[in-house]
Amino acid sequence: MKKLSLIFLLLALGVSVCAQEIKLTPSWSAAIPMGETNDYVKFTSGRGFQFELEQNVNPNWSIGGIMGWQAFFNKSYTFYYQDNSAISATKRNYINSLIIMANTKYYFTTTASKILLYVGADIGTTAIENDEIYGVYRKKEMYWHFAFAPVLGLDIPISKTVGLNMYLKYLNSFKTKDSIHYSWFNTGLGIYLRIP
Repeated sequence: MKKLSLIFLLLALGVSVCAQEIKLTPSWSAAIPMGETNDYVKFTSGRGFQFELEQNVNPNWSIGGIMGWQAFFNKSYTFYYQDNSAISATKRNYINSLIIMANTKYYFTTTASKILLYVGADIGTTAIENDEIYGVYRKKEMYWHFAFAPVLGLDIPISKTVGLNMYLKYLNSFKTKDSIHYSWFNTGLGIYLRIP
């Protein structure tokens, strides 16, 4: 599955690079943990970024690729049990996610406004490291996941070559044999540059 996702991403990037004009968008992202992810981390995280490379196939459709990183942190005071004893300790959870995905977008073009609404889908893989620390004890795991995210966003041109990109996505890193299903709402703001 990792190989298929990587091939899909390289194909998307290859098409983008060979085209006459590309759009490069670095973005800051924040995320709200959902589902089983919320069992480990409870708080919204503003520690994330993504880089996107995109090429329009026609005025409405585009394809491209994304590479990003999202981190979560949670600290709490808790009890855990070991060797028939109850121990109180500070619990710290760290989740780090490397995101590698191909994407496609559909832009709703109108003549009334230069601001474009789009819907899209990201598909690829995530490498997620989950690090749990209970006092002096530590449990750490890292697994690759198949990932998918529906996307809703706005493209706001500032000039012919520069603009803003705002998006909301629901990223799903699906359950593996040894790991849970990680998911979060992701919102971001980026500045794009059109490169002829």
